[in-house]
Amino acid sequence: MPGPKQQTPFTASLGNITWVIAILITFVALPYAYGLTLDWVIGVAMVYSAATGFTSTIGLIWLFLLGMLIYSVVRGALSAALSALGLFIILRLSGRE
Repeated sequence: MPGPKQQTPFTASLGNITWVIAILITFVALPYAYGLTLDWVIGVAMVYSAATGFTSTIGLIWLFLLGMLIYSVVRGALSAALSALGLFIILRLSGRE
């Protein structure tokens, strides 16, 4: 049975870099995406409920979910891009293409 995975300082710093960049991109993109999608989300919620006092709650829930979605997609894409770049550099230095 393999032991716990230990991070090297290099992989830990790459994880921190992707974390910071993903937070910054989420901070910039979230208000724009929230503004574009809020009317649609409230419209869908109103179709499935007759109550009118819950739109602010739905708006807050949507803000949280959208923020997590943007963060997750950006961090995953950055991690994949950095991994591909590392693999490219390793293959380039080894002489194999």
